[in-house]
Amino acid sequence: MTDSQLTTTIPTAEDLHDAIMGAIEPDLLTSNIHTLDEKYAGESEEEKALRMERYKKAFTKYNEVYEKWISSLHSQVSEYKAGIVEKAVVQSNAEDDALADDIASKFDQLD
Repeated sequence: MTDSQLTTTIPTAEDLHDAIMGAIEPDLLTSNIHTLDEKYAGESEEEKALRMERYKKAFTKYNEVYEKWISSLHSQVSEYKAGIVEKAVVQSNAEDDALADDIASKFDQLD
């Protein structure tokens, strides 16, 4: 499997951003950012300040959710890798035991 094949299954930064931000502040979705000037063209300075404060809070919440998610992902990946390694070791040991038994059996036949 090539690197490009691997990365197509991993979410992009845009996908991750939108997945998190969509539940927090839809204005800040990547598909909506370019429409904000038009959407808020007639707002007053006070309204704009309130909106900027709302966006600031949204990014604070976004960062909290992201950090929690990435920490959980790291833990899940570590646990999964440890489990895979353990299974591989058990399988390898079983194969080694079978090979050792086979060798011992062949030596026994020499007697």
